Amino acid sequence: MRDSFRVIHTDVEKVVIKFDPSLERYLKENIWHPSQVFRKEKDGGVVLTMEVSGLVEVMSWVLGFGRQAEVLEPVHLRQAVAEEIATTMGKYGREPLQPLQEGAEKIPWSERQAISARTCPKSLLPSPKSLLPTVNSVVR
Repeated sequence: MRDSFRVIHTDVEKVVIKFDPSLERYLKENIWHPSQVFRKEKDGGVVLTMEVSGLVEVMSWVLGFGRQAEVLEPVHLRQAVAEEIATTMGKYGREPLQPLQEGAEKIPWSERQAISARTCPKSLLPSPKSLLPTVNSVVR
């Protein structure tokens, strides 16, 4: 069970996941698996490599990071994550967005967050009053 990512034990495989730079501190402050190794990329991204079993649990964990994570290896895990995302988008009546073409300009992460905040339906955003109890409990 030492090789398991969480509970499920299957064959051990090398898993490589790239994360957005904004997650570096959070990722490195936690022990996700005894075999974890981090590498910083030139673009600021963080690559996590692990030798794990239980890829179903790894897939669920990666999906929790949304667009801030990308499975690089193994190919079958990358395909499974892509299929899960496409299926989920279909439930919302949307086709998956096309990936950027090679050489296309990427929008910096801070600008993507600002765009998301501007385009998010107001019905999904919490009202300022609903945040007050949370803020007040932290300030005390």
